[in-house]
Amino acid sequence: MKKVLLLSSILGLGAVASYGSTGPQCSALTVPNQESATSLSTCEIGDKIFSNLSETGLAAGDNILFSGSGTVYNLSLDTGSAPITTGFTLSFTVTVDPTVCAACVIIQNVDQMFTQQVGTGTQIPNASTATITTSTGSPSSITLDAGGVGANETKLVSVGNTTEAISFQYSPDGIPGNGPAGQLSGLTIGISQSAVPEPMTFSLMGAGLLGLGLLRKRIGRS
Repeated sequence: MKKVLLLSSILGLGAVASYGSTGPQCSALTVPNQESATSLSTCEIGDKIFSNLSETGLAAGDNILFSGSGTVYNLSLDTGSAPITTGFTLSFTVTVDPTVCAACVIIQNVDQMFTQQVGTGTQIPNASTATITTSTGSPSSITLDAGGVGANETKLVSVGNTTEAISFQYSPDGIPGNGPAGQLSGLTIGISQSAVPEPMTFSLMGAGLLGLGLLRKRIGRS
């Protein structure tokens, strides 16, 4: 009886501990040509798989970074000491790894760009714009406008799927009427999700805790 109760406890608690990363782990990618490296074409951080990474217009010294844990993961662009003064496109696909969290769903993209006027620090406004398109998000296309709100702007896109393809297209003079041409010092695309354990996980966890309780009670009697 003790063995049965102990086994149910291990199985129940082990279901929670089974959540972990699989596959090649995401790390910083150095431009250019990172999208053509087979070992970096798909990577994973936590329960997020990033794939189909591609870029046009970025320069040597720009770095694509991955970070995050729990319910928020980020893909960001670090331009180093030299802001980007030309247009570029950065695209990728993000997918929830079902072997890590089968019940997780992407619920939101948080898109933010950091800009400044060319050669004048962080003064605003500037003509920088960025168009972000998504495969399943609502709306499917948004525009970040450095002249409308400020040098840095953030917008949200609602999602309700396990896979999302995202494309970020930057223009330093997208809206000339907003002021002089701008330059980009960084961008961050955040992926938020709901993290609801599967019903089976709750069942196994409950069975594990019940097993531990009964085992402790039985040991106390003996």
